[in-house]
Amino acid sequence: MNKTIVILMLALLFSCTKKMDSANNDKLIIAGKIENNQNQSFQIISNEFLRVNSYNVKINDDGTFHTSIPIFHYHDLDLIFDNQSLLLLNKPTDSVYIHILNNDSVIFSGDNSKTNSNLHLLDKKYATLYWGAQFWQKDERFKPLEFLQFVDDFTSKSDSLLVKYSNQINASPDAIKWIQTKLKYKTSDELFEYGLHNMKDIPDVYYNFLEKDSFVENDEAKFCSEYFSDFAMNYISYQLSSNDKYQNIIGLFQQGKSVEAASIYLDLISNKKNNLITQINAAQMLFLSIENYPAQTDSLIQKYNSVFTEEVLKKQLKLSIEEKLHANFKTLEELSKNEEIGELFKKISLENKNKVLYLDFWGTWCGVCINEFPNSAKLHDELKDNNIEFVYLCEPTDSATWINAVQKYNLIGTNILLNKQQKIEIQSLFNIVGIPRYMIVNKNGEIIDENADRPSSSRIKNELIKISKQ
Repeated sequence: MNKTIVILMLALLFSCTKKMDSANNDKLIIAGKIENNQNQSFQIISNEFLRVNSYNVKINDDGTFHTSIPIFHYHDLDLIFDNQSLLLLNKPTDSVYIHILNNDSVIFSGDNSKTNSNLHLLDKKYATLYWGAQFWQKDERFKPLEFLQFVDDFTSKSDSLLVKYSNQINASPDAIKWIQTKLKYKTSDELFEYGLHNMKDIPDVYYNFLEKDSFVENDEAKFCSEYFSDFAMNYISYQLSSNDKYQNIIGLFQQGKSVEAASIYLDLISNKKNNLITQINAAQMLFLSIENYPAQTDSLIQKYNSVFTEEVLKKQLKLSIEEKLHANFKTLEELSKNEEIGELFKKISLENKNKVLYLDFWGTWCGVCINEFPNSAKLHDELKDNNIEFVYLCEPTDSATWINAVQKYNLIGTNILLNKQQKIEIQSLFNIVGIPRYMIVNKNGEIIDENADRPSSSRIKNELIKISKQ
């Protein structure tokens, strides 16, 4: 099998596995004030080793805010407000104060304030350079080896400018290392993406960049965890893609045999030399099993305990299993009491009593969402006699665009256009960091699957029928 195809397939398997961990004792305190604020809340995105957690933070009438969130290790976080992103780099138990004067002027105080101030300036410089390079046009502009050279040239230019900018502001070592690490793994993502889009034309030497020791022997990768964990998945996929057992893993997952797949996968990677990459990928595979078989996954963790020497990964795995085993389903009744989305879910509940609901969170701009709509229509037709309602919740846009999309794609069922605050609240409650996202609500109003299969899945039809008969 083509290595690029295998990497793509595993990426799709991992894409929707990131959920919120239960609370732990190591909390980061974030407080501050936003001047001339026009919003009721903002988001904090916490980029852990294995998952992305989203938190909604209330803004008081005077623009002040205060929150504490659990984090497992020293790493990067993003504050999202007014369509802007503010980068933080902090440890568990840190306390941070942020005074946001406007989009360009931010004053940091508290723990790691110098590094955060430096990152605010350096990351803006990097973003300008990155977007100016127009990576999104790479497929049209370059042949494979030309793109490799383009990335090398871009990296050299970026490194040179980073030295210049860092000297100008006397940047902290951690700020410099974080930008360097982001650059390294962000460009590797671009190389993987180009390979996936042009797989027929990719020569074997294209992936030689993965053999560089500087990619895999990098302790600083730990605090640039979002980019490194994505790279870790791609790296180990490439290393194992010629193994027949590895290729069988994908088929096992498609058959719903996630525990068996995880066992084979852990066997394969247990002898890989890079410790951190091995552990991240082993933990990611176990997360997939936790979703459906938490009790059996616990035995897998015991079997492969020697793989995990990173305490932060062991802690996340332990908490995830406990969370799954003792999970309490969210209900429509509970959501109906929520200040931001209560009326919305009260209406959904009243209009669909004793029905199974298949929720589809989508956006008019989302190509993947739109590509699923023909499958949704087919699934709806096949389930029309099973008392199942399809509920489409669209991200904020103008009403005319939304109505046109509903009509164009023939979205039969309940259609709802979310406002900005509803979107933020739902993202926070369900840790939604990307769409499309699907959920299943049973006849009792319990949200029994917050990360359900897509309409194109071979399993979703039988799952919905089974739930409708309960």
